[in-house]
Amino acid sequence: MIKNTKEGCIAALNLFGKYQWDEVPVLRTLIVDGFMLYYPGLDYEKDWIMRSNLNFTVPLFDFFSVKLAFDFINDSNPNPEVGNNKTTTKLLFGVDF
Repeated sequence: MIKNTKEGCIAALNLFGKYQWDEVPVLRTLIVDGFMLYYPGLDYEKDWIMRSNLNFTVPLFDFFSVKLAFDFINDSNPNPEVGNNKTTTKLLFGVDF
């Protein structure tokens, strides 16, 4: 995605993927999906943002699933107390009704 304005130019790269394995031993089905989003800065050393996510989903029944989600945040944050690399792991239970 590229957007031109009077003040400058904005560019972004976004990738998404999903794959489903059927007939997995013990689990029956395993779904792996994720995305990566990158906003480059005009100066490579500062003002850039990258977000990515990786999910593993196991549907246990038609209405209930378990998901393990990994979120990765890496950006050039100007505040040294916050830092620039953050990782979050979540275990989610989904009910579909």
